[in-house]
Amino acid sequence: MNNDILKEVINSLKQTIENKGTHLHIKDPEFQPIEITKENFHKIEEKETTVAFVDGGNAELIAASNFSLQLVKTAAITYKGKERLRTIRNEGFVFIQEKNNQYEVTFHGISHQKLIFDPHDPTLTTGTKLDPSSIINPVRKILEAEIAARAQAEIIILDGELNPKTQQETKALEDLYTQGTVAAIAKTNDLVTETGNAFIPVLRTSAPETSWIYHPLGNWKRDLAILNLHKKARYAFKAERYPLSKLGWQEIADSLKQNASDPVFLGYPYGLIEADKQARITNQEVDYQKTKIKTKLGKEASLLETYQTTKNTHEILDTLSF
Repeated sequence: MNNDILKEVINSLKQTIENKGTHLHIKDPEFQPIEITKENFHKIEEKETTVAFVDGGNAELIAASNFSLQLVKTAAITYKGKERLRTIRNEGFVFIQEKNNQYEVTFHGISHQKLIFDPHDPTLTTGTKLDPSSIINPVRKILEAEIAARAQAEIIILDGELNPKTQQETKALEDLYTQGTVAAIAKTNDLVTETGNAFIPVLRTSAPETSWIYHPLGNWKRDLAILNLHKKARYAFKAERYPLSKLGWQEIADSLKQNASDPVFLGYPYGLIEADKQARITNQEVDYQKTKIKTKLGKEASLLETYQTTKNTHEILDTLSF
């Protein structure tokens, strides 16, 4: 590549990094930002409280334009400090099929009543019809909330966000909120300042050399914070708390600190690493389940393949060498 072109790219990158900004920007007229200030960094102290860490995973086994069969796992692991108290796991199949211009969701191996989704739900799509495969996202979130409600902990930490998209998700989370203090930690985030710079790297330029929680970020209906749970951590995380929870951010952060000291990933709660591991579905598992399904179908497996041709063209192209 031409060095002059590369120099232009590097200069653009430098300008982006240098133009820091002063506060978090969220495109919502109700959000009232608060400028970054050292007074909003709060030191974290260790405190032993029961904390449940929850995650879920899914993998599609068979898909066509009118249905999707998914393997789903959820896990809730309860700790007190560094001591693991209990683990709850759930695993089974979720079948999503189009019926009467709706998506019907049935559960197999998982105790749950049937769910119905609108393929044109405006909370999930903007004008276009939803693919049946995409329905698994709210379904998995519902199952995560329901297994979390069984965890018996003072604090419940979900993976991701507390930002339900559908009525069914909202109902599951509302039921969970009655069970304890609920928060979520996101592995990644897209928070930016008013200049478009990444918010957390900008925030860290003002941060103390200790473990800390930064709060508040602004006045809004959603209660956000940034967590840096270990003084040597390279990563800080966006977190969200249900605003009416009994315990506040300081108590949540204090309860997480002891669980975030594993050298495998300093600053990230080990309970979430374990929950991710328990809920993760490997390629080997997917291949095994696909083989079992084809074997059970027998001669009808070839008919199933004609349905799969409505969705798998990209997979075929990915296997070709050019």
